Amino acid sequence: MPKYSKDINLMVTAEMSQAMIDKAASPRDKFMVAIMDFSGARPDELTRLMKKDIVLREDGCLEIKLHTDKLGNKNEFLIKDRILTMRPGMNFFDIIKNYWATQTLILC
Repeated sequence: MPKYSKDINLMVTAEMSQAMIDKAASPRDKFMVAIMDFSGARPDELTRLMKKDIVLREDGCLEIKLHTDKLGNKNEFLIKDRILTMRPGMNFFDIIKNYWATQTLILC
């Protein structure tokens, strides 16, 4: 593991994420913070996110598919895609759902 000059083990709480959302300049920025808080997505995973990767299911849940290139020690894919389910009432559900519903492409 690389050595860092600062402690990088800070756990971001829901309150910290909410504060970032409150200060975000646009709905897009709020969406990005909410997705990262919920999924743990890396910035490069967010750039690959398309509208088709988020599906509103009949039960009201959002299904979010993240594409990744996380490699193992032998350059083999450990994880290619992750599919996460977000239920209504979870932190930031409405922010993600409302932004997704109004956009043609997610992060353009």
